[in-house]
Amino acid sequence: MIEIRRVLKILLVAEIYLTVSQLVLLSIQHKSDHSFLMAIDSYTRSSQICTPKTADHNHTAIAIGLAITMKNLDSFQWTDPESSAMPLLSSFLVGFCRTASPGYDYRMYLAYDTDDEQFGSEQFRYQLSCTIYTYVHRSSSPCPKASTYSVKYIPCEYSGKPAWAQNDAMVAAYVDGAEYFYRVNDDTLLQTAGWTEQFVLALWYADPPNVGVVGPRHKGGNERILTYDFVHRSHIEIFGFYYPRIYETWYADDWITDIYQPGRTMKLPGVRIKHTNSLGRRYELSEIIPKPPVNIRGDEMKEMLFRYVRTKSRPTVRSDPGKVISMAIWNNGPGLLWGAIRNAQLRYVLYPGWTLRVYLFPDIMNTPTDDGGGALLNWMNVVKTLTDLGVDVRLINKSQLTPNMPLSTANLLAMDDPSVSVVLFRHPEMRFSRREISAVGDWLDGGYGEKLAHCMRDSPGHANVTIVPGLLAMNLTAFRIKYGKSLTSVLSGYFARHRTMKLTTDREREGYIYKHIWDLLRDDIVCHDSVSFFKWNSSVAFPRKGDKLQFVGQYYSLFTLIKYDDNVWCHPHPDCINV
Repeated sequence: MIEIRRVLKILLVAEIYLTVSQLVLLSIQHKSDHSFLMAIDSYTRSSQICTPKTADHNHTAIAIGLAITMKNLDSFQWTDPESSAMPLLSSFLVGFCRTASPGYDYRMYLAYDTDDEQFGSEQFRYQLSCTIYTYVHRSSSPCPKASTYSVKYIPCEYSGKPAWAQNDAMVAAYVDGAEYFYRVNDDTLLQTAGWTEQFVLALWYADPPNVGVVGPRHKGGNERILTYDFVHRSHIEIFGFYYPRIYETWYADDWITDIYQPGRTMKLPGVRIKHTNSLGRRYELSEIIPKPPVNIRGDEMKEMLFRYVRTKSRPTVRSDPGKVISMAIWNNGPGLLWGAIRNAQLRYVLYPGWTLRVYLFPDIMNTPTDDGGGALLNWMNVVKTLTDLGVDVRLINKSQLTPNMPLSTANLLAMDDPSVSVVLFRHPEMRFSRREISAVGDWLDGGYGEKLAHCMRDSPGHANVTIVPGLLAMNLTAFRIKYGKSLTSVLSGYFARHRTMKLTTDREREGYIYKHIWDLLRDDIVCHDSVSFFKWNSSVAFPRKGDKLQFVGQYYSLFTLIKYDDNVWCHPHPDCINV
């Protein structure tokens, strides 16, 4: 743990140095761009402050998430924020400074569409940061000087989906370590001083503390719901997102109001805001969705909330270092990074007493990926988040793997750890589920204890696969007793042959590894199987009935979105067990 924090500290210092260098270069570039400077009022050219002051880590971090756009603002000139035509400055920033409290670390997360003509410009975003920092730190500013302030931009590759943008802003804030989250609009005028303390205190007095949602009183619109919401980071740990992805424009506020009912949703009458709506609606309404969350997996979300509350009300279960769930992160793709975080959150309620171990390659984490890795989630902050969630993070390099061994199979390194008695080999883009843990429990406690290994097949795509990568488990203690050596030693013949085979892709290599494990353990494995119709030996029924919308081993991208179109539950075969 200490070594990981030391490495992260070194990397963070290096990143800060690079960031400052980039800002200096960008500043030089701006000064040489005469046309850009001509658009800046003399107010902003004189004594600008363009970087945040160092945050006090003893201060509670309050993330303020906004979706921002320049739509409906035909002409714009940089002026003092109090007279600006931009609602973010004249409404939100001015009202925020007048109502913020001393002693907090306020972090503004501004999510913008990358096709926005102004916000898509790095120069424009830089100047906006300068304007904000100059205003909050100038002597005449109403912003409390005993607090710190920062601005971070979140690029959104989609367009006109404010609820998605707000979610992405809050998820970035979560990974950055924010404690509380306030979702507002850029044309919001905060009117009540001390809102921070009132919101924090209201959540603190919840039972258990910090589980629920609070918000201000407002006029207009649907006054039954919270059109602005304030939550603790536990909200994202319960649900895995800030808002469900099914809501693009409307109804996200309905959802967050209803999901905590009854008893955990509170509108504070003493805290008031005004939605100025000065530029009108700036997005197109998506297809109207029926009232959430009744028909949008609401029962499942309520169940997650119930299990979290129940777990929090019980004595903390210490993780057993001998019972390990092993995963690997081999690039900075957001699906892998967030998948590891989401499973770490789920482990708390679904696998209490187990240790989640994640193997990670820091030397390749800065390599760009096709799915936008690094744009939303900073991998160093991901490591810190995982560590804070109690994950055993192991920083490794390629040399620790056998030659030609795919990086995705680094989770198999746990099989040679003599301190591990039972290990579940899992994939970050899969999700822990009640159906899965019931099957694992059935293997360990349901009469199959003599079997050294366990696997699961629960999708039509699994039917012809001996062992699905990410759905294997082993009793390593029993394995060592039977074979007198580690699994790697037993597989040494495979590794020798593997180097002579013409396997060109990592998927082929990974499949060959698991095929060899199957050949070795076919008489010592039990598989919970709902799809192969007993094609493979040692197949047994799942102890828990399946879900027509989910299956064990399903891959997800960010925010519980199904990654592959393999969600086919059309197998009426009479031998299909516990579908």
